Amino acid sequence: MNEKDKKVVEFLKAQRFFMADKTRYRELTELISAFENDTYSSDMSEEELPHKVYLNIQMALGGWSLFLSKSDILERLTKLDKDSKGVSPKPEILIVGGSALALLGEPRLTSDIDYLGSLDYLPKEYLASLGFSNNVKTFFSLYETNEYTSLELTGFRNLTVRVLSYEDLAVMKLFSTRTKDLEDLIQYIFPKLDSYSSLKQKIETYKSYSFFNSGLPELNLNQMDLIKQRLREEKKVLIVEDFSISLVDFLKSIRLLTYTQQTFGADSLSPWLDKPLVEVTTRTSLLGYLCVYKGLKILI
Repeated sequence: MNEKDKKVVEFLKAQRFFMADKTRYRELTELISAFENDTYSSDMSEEELPHKVYLNIQMALGGWSLFLSKSDILERLTKLDKDSKGVSPKPEILIVGGSALALLGEPRLTSDIDYLGSLDYLPKEYLASLGFSNNVKTFFSLYETNEYTSLELTGFRNLTVRVLSYEDLAVMKLFSTRTKDLEDLIQYIFPKLDSYSSLKQKIETYKSYSFFNSGLPELNLNQMDLIKQRLREEKKVLIVEDFSISLVDFLKSIRLLTYTQQTFGADSLSPWLDKPLVEVTTRTSLLGYLCVYKGLKILI
């Protein structure tokens, strides 16, 4: 191996050292072997290499930080904003994936900055050296429609930077098979959602645009039983599928019937016990009380 390839291999090994995902760990091991046996080389052109391999080469040789925090991402976006001076019309990008979570304030580090939009006025090698990757369009089918929501970041003069919303990040990661996306859903995304019914509607919208077979068992979308269980155990987030469930059955299911009767008084609670949960939610502050005093979040 030449010196540049050795640097790439060191970079890949550093990634692998911190990798808990078994599939990604195996992919990195295979990629390291490919450089060591000269299947891949940093001297090969972009056209000769898979996109992810090319991106790793650019990051390794560009002295790129292995993991990016919110401040790292903002620093690179600021540089990109300066590089966009004079470009017309004003370019716009949408930040998605782990970078979006970091920019939304989550303690999430990321290995690259996934974006959607056109930055064709800048060399691909330069963008890759900063960690920018736009190889994600096929994974978010709602882009270039009016069916998704995003937040615009302030502080940029020459570039419009938007960040995908929690709800749309949930959809994007539900239509994935990756373990790290499953972890993002549980650790960061579902706890910040306001409505599960709204998410379900968005999922149906996504299906109408997506080429994915939503019935694939390996999709995170089809791991909802596991997601619900872990959300309840790890994050105290309860997802209610059936709006019509009675309050008494709901409280029994979460083992809080006796506690709630003792807190509010059995006589005061009695008129509501047979009411559907959706009615109790809209007409009383009971669920809000449970959220505040029992640390629960209930998504309906």
